[in-house]
Amino acid sequence: LEVPKAKPVYKGKTWFSSAFSLAGVNGLNVISKQVSIVILGLFVANSAEIGLYKTAVQFSTLAAFGLQVMNLVISPQLATMFAKNEMKRMQKVITASTRVIVLINILIMVIMIFFGKPVLRLTFGPEYVGAYTSLLIILVGQTINSVTGTVAPLLNMGDKERSTVTAVAISTVVNISLNFLLSPKYGIEGAATATSISLIVLNVLLWWMVKKSFGINSLPFTFKKRS
Repeated sequence: LEVPKAKPVYKGKTWFSSAFSLAGVNGLNVISKQVSIVILGLFVANSAEIGLYKTAVQFSTLAAFGLQVMNLVISPQLATMFAKNEMKRMQKVITASTRVIVLINILIMVIMIFFGKPVLRLTFGPEYVGAYTSLLIILVGQTINSVTGTVAPLLNMGDKERSTVTAVAISTVVNISLNFLLSPKYGIEGAATATSISLIVLNVLLWWMVKKSFGINSLPFTFKKRS
């Protein structure tokens, strides 16, 4: 018997819209990551200070290690669950994964809080210990990033890329505004505060959008309605 051939289905408009939205997210992320350095360059004459800030930003990303790894591990499972509309199962997987992410984040945070200065000294040199305060400030935002769990990938899988773009755009505007407000007066600590707050705004918005769009709570705990 001749096996019928499957006919390919092309969704050009949908794919183009998704690609355009994801490109917008990547572009805004680049702007958001570089804006603090640009504004510091305008108002802070000492290039060594900018070097300290860049070190703090790069070092703080270690706190999101658990989130990055977990996103890679569970994304294929989440995609399958989306296709099968297994939302209850997805909620269980996301809750469990976020708890693991938070535990890893707490471990890394404790190490950085108590041993951040020695690690900075050994890794980059004694002159980079000055990045410690900025590092702690940015770690606050990284903690919220971990607590909200897998949010952007969920929106993108659920054809909500525009929601991701909106959240990233808002957080970028917040980042730019706060940098202009805080960096001239407080230097790298002001830039770190702007970065941390914008990271918090981004992840709170993404969490809310996931909850609104899919009824999924990506936090490590759930809210029980009072009867």
